[in-house]
Amino acid sequence: MKFTFCQIDNSLINPPQGTIAEKFYDTFWRQKKSDGYFRPSFAWELPLWIAEINHTLPSDVERSLHIVHSAIDDLPDGADYYLFSVLDARRT
Repeated sequence: MKFTFCQIDNSLINPPQGTIAEKFYDTFWRQKKSDGYFRPSFAWELPLWIAEINHTLPSDVERSLHIVHSAIDDLPDGADYYLFSVLDARRT
């Protein structure tokens, strides 16, 4: 059985605009780098939902991560389940 975790790229949800939130996260992650933290380019915050679900899956389950970079991205073939966060939203 194969699960594919689908994380929506942050640039689709919150295009870079120099907002106060963007400045906050840039400052926060820059300070945490020395503690071993890594800020992925596709998300402002760690996608905790992936870690939580990953922890509950049996060890013999195949896993993959797919970053959705555009609205027309095709999902990779071969997964039995595709998981998305219900908290991801799209601005219009």
